[in-house]
Amino acid sequence: MLTQAVTPSRLAILLAALAGGCVIPVAPQFDDPEANYPPYVITSTPTVGEIFTPGITADNRQITASLSDQNLHDNLFIRFLVDYPGTDTSTAHLFFQVELPPTGVADRGSVRVQPDCARIGVAPGMHRLLMAVSDRPYLDALLGQDVDPEAPLDSVPDDANRIRVSWYLNCP
Repeated sequence: MLTQAVTPSRLAILLAALAGGCVIPVAPQFDDPEANYPPYVITSTPTVGEIFTPGITADNRQITASLSDQNLHDNLFIRFLVDYPGTDTSTAHLFFQVELPPTGVADRGSVRVQPDCARIGVAPGMHRLLMAVSDRPYLDALLGQDVDPEAPLDSVPDDANRIRVSWYLNCP
């Protein structure tokens, strides 16, 4: 009986002959999902945290905030709220909301709002003016969604990123 040593090249030929047309499946490759980064304010006029007194001059008629999000395909959902959050939720209310679509770049442009004390329906004095920005739609108790009782006006899903910035609205 004649025996021959099995070399790597002979083994490869033998395996190819035995496989003869069989397809060996390749396991699928899964890419990690994109990290979800929070939106952020680039700049604002007036600066976040300042007192804003509505008036008739061009400098004090509106609040402007430039927004950004590193997730280029996220919509941004913006809500402006007065006296929120607070201990008395009956006085807090939403007075303006808007959605910014993706632009293909991180910079999403500016949001402008003209707070008018009488139109918003707040009494004279100092009020917190809050801008909430989320990268997912806000939850709505009226639609039967599970809403955080501590933050009902800007509640977001668990996978969302939300930021809050505020100014002080001085109503004469």
